[in-house]
Amino acid sequence: GLGLGPLQSLFGIAIQNAVPMNRIGVVTSANQFFRQIGSTVGVAVFGTLLTNGLNAKLQVYSAANGLPALDLAALRSLSAEAQARSGAMSLPADVQIIIANSVTHVVLLSLTVVAISFVATLMIPELPMRERNAPPT
Repeated sequence: GLGLGPLQSLFGIAIQNAVPMNRIGVVTSANQFFRQIGSTVGVAVFGTLLTNGLNAKLQVYSAANGLPALDLAALRSLSAEAQARSGAMSLPADVQIIIANSVTHVVLLSLTVVAISFVATLMIPELPMRERNAPPT
């Protein structure tokens, strides 16, 4: 958000400046549409990576410690039971570390996407701004 967020308005200006005046509405709506599609796909992909990674690590943990199979559904019920008993949500320290590691892995992957986006942003060609009073073409 801090890195590429402020650039979003500049992208809009850049694409509007790069097309003829009679196409500004088309490129503005296409920019917004593809940005929303990209966000939706990104959340789905990173959510899937987090869920699958967390499930795999929980299964390895439960097998290594001789526990019954532990997955996200079992983790939810374990958390709900702990909250009902003590009034606070507490999970074993090892499980907390597994969750933190899974989230950290996904954040590091997302930083890779941010770096690629930043490099792509640097490759946008510089175009002079259109004159304000220029006639439509």
